[in-house]
Amino acid sequence: SCFTLTATLPPSGSISGNTTICQGQSADILFDLEGSGPFSVSMTPSGPAVATDNQVFTVTPAVTTTYVLNGITDSNIPSCIYSVPSSVTIAVLPLVSGFFSGPSSVCEGEEVALALNLTQPGLFDVGYSINGIPQPQVTASTGTVLNFSPTVTTDFTLTSVQYAAGNTCPNLQSTTLTVVFNEDPDASLTGGGEICLGDNIDLTISLLGTGPWSVNYTVGGIAQPPMLIAATPFTWSLSPAVTTTYCLTGVTDLSNLCTPPVNVCQTVVVEPVPAV
Repeated sequence: SCFTLTATLPPSGSISGNTTICQGQSADILFDLEGSGPFSVSMTPSGPAVATDNQVFTVTPAVTTTYVLNGITDSNIPSCIYSVPSSVTIAVLPLVSGFFSGPSSVCEGEEVALALNLTQPGLFDVGYSINGIPQPQVTASTGTVLNFSPTVTTDFTLTSVQYAAGNTCPNLQSTTLTVVFNEDPDASLTGGGEICLGDNIDLTISLLGTGPWSVNYTVGGIAQPPMLIAATPFTWSLSPAVTTTYCLTGVTDLSNLCTPPVNVCQTVVVEPVPAV
């Protein structure tokens, strides 16, 4: 008797689709299979149990993942499992968020330095607004410091972060840092003049700001301990024994610690009492 043996070529195959995606996006893996389909496939991580040539397999990995085609089985009888190692790596870029950090208040004429805090290393294009007005994007990394000179209370809002190169993966957001603008306090001194030895004289200190205030001053050019003043105007009663110049050299508004320099003086001339 005779019989015929029919030999068939083993199936072969591979997968393709190496790519980079943003977190939350999907990617397609393409099967390239040769033989008698459909094919049973073995994949790591698990994929479709059965595939055909040119079939697309869509994946949505949360992190960078390598998909491996371990083996395939064609539809021939008997069927055999053939090892056809092939792999695809889907790189996943995490979405980047951030916020401004820095002082919550600024004094008149001062700069405020705000640092960018980003959740990933590298260079990013950062969008932000000032009091709701969009500003030009800046290319920065975490820790980059931006300097501003506000003249009113200002909201600095980080509006978007995206990778500076390649797949940008833009991430819209809205995180706001409010910087309170404080006007500088000011001080004036009035009331100098002539007195007789032994008499008193009142000088008046007028202050601008919220208060209370700490006032630096000199007497005859010699610095004195700061004077704490709770309300304005303040009456400064004096009885110098000799002609003396009183100067205010600085004022601090203790409500916001703004401390501008001041230079105002009054001289009290002391006339001796004539002999009788």
